[in-house]
Amino acid sequence: MTELRDTVLDTSPRSFAVLGVAATALILGVVACVLGHRRRIWTGLPRQLAMAAGSLALLASGFVVAAAQAWRPVVIHELLESTRVAEGFAAEARMVRLGIGVQFAGFVFLGALMLLSLVVVTLGLTLSWRTEALSGHRSLSMSRLRAIALLLPAWPPAAALLLYGLWMDKGFTGVAGADPSMKTAELLRSIDGSYPIIEAARLGLFILVALGSITAVVVSRRGALRPVSSVRLAAAVLVFLAGLSAFAVTRGHAADRHPLPILPHPADDSYARKVPILSPCPPPTESGLFLEFANDFVRLGASEVDLDKFQAYFLSYANDYPLLHAGRPMPFLIVMADRAAPTDRVMAYLQKVPEGTIILVASAMSRPVLSKTLGTIARYEFCGRPFRLSYAKTATHLSRYRNWSDVAAAISGNSEILEITAW
Repeated sequence: MTELRDTVLDTSPRSFAVLGVAATALILGVVACVLGHRRRIWTGLPRQLAMAAGSLALLASGFVVAAAQAWRPVVIHELLESTRVAEGFAAEARMVRLGIGVQFAGFVFLGALMLLSLVVVTLGLTLSWRTEALSGHRSLSMSRLRAIALLLPAWPPAAALLLYGLWMDKGFTGVAGADPSMKTAELLRSIDGSYPIIEAARLGLFILVALGSITAVVVSRRGALRPVSSVRLAAAVLVFLAGLSAFAVTRGHAADRHPLPILPHPADDSYARKVPILSPCPPPTESGLFLEFANDFVRLGASEVDLDKFQAYFLSYANDYPLLHAGRPMPFLIVMADRAAPTDRVMAYLQKVPEGTIILVASAMSRPVLSKTLGTIARYEFCGRPFRLSYAKTATHLSRYRNWSDVAAAISGNSEILEITAW
């Protein structure tokens, strides 16, 4: 709840406006229920207050949906690699975290609003049922009781939406203290942990639909039979056909409702097509510092560097690493370069790295998943193989390899760690 409160504070006054509108709707709804019960009449002021409460609840829900949709493009825009700049990396990361937090807060708000609306509507129908029953209006009291029964299936989705939002918000903020190399895996485990909530909501929905239908039929048979207008009959048939069609269309997707296997270090297809191929290629067990060679820049971690700045930045990262990882030294420097990247360009930077540094050549391993609805889903996992920088006379000079793909091929052909010199 602390993380959710922080999100609410970060997005104020928008969140406070939603909370104010929701609180006003709740107060008006309760007042309408109390006035209707005391006056034994549900027209006039009680009806107007109930209509106002319902309108405010819809307004608050629309406000939440609009806010969540407005933050979604912000998150997508900032996550695109082409829009990132080194100077604004911290600000963009905060925007992404806040944007994702708004999505989860939206689930919580919508679930809470649905539950509050159901509580108020059920309270009003229950008081109206008692009022009509005491007044001798049997048909009206039975219609109120039937409406209460028909509202039962709406409770599980509302509760599930609230709990799902709280769970996802907790899981997303809980990975902040995890090792950087395991953040994605921990987040995916949190997503997997939310599936019992969805399954429980689905089971509760089925049970309460059956219970509500049986109750509505029993109540209808006890009351006086009234002719049903053709408009209502046509509307009921259309709703039934729409639900049946939606059920039939989603049967294939329901077969794939089990989550995909968790990849601790997922990678996208564009990255997999760019990096050299290694075999075998195990995923790393620790996190390291990235040295990325793009077409028009070189990036160390989150900062663009040139040859003059590289050594100072590298030593600074290497000295800070034990402070952030319980005293463990930096295990390796991860070099990510295109297959066709010339070794001369990479060698100029590796010459400024101390002897004995382990260099991990970044690659990707294919992890395809067979889906019943989408066929084969191409998935990739980050992996790499190391070599050691050495001054030894037996070490192979990096200039012997024409490009970075040749280096990867040499590593793949050896079971032991190669010793390579760049000086």
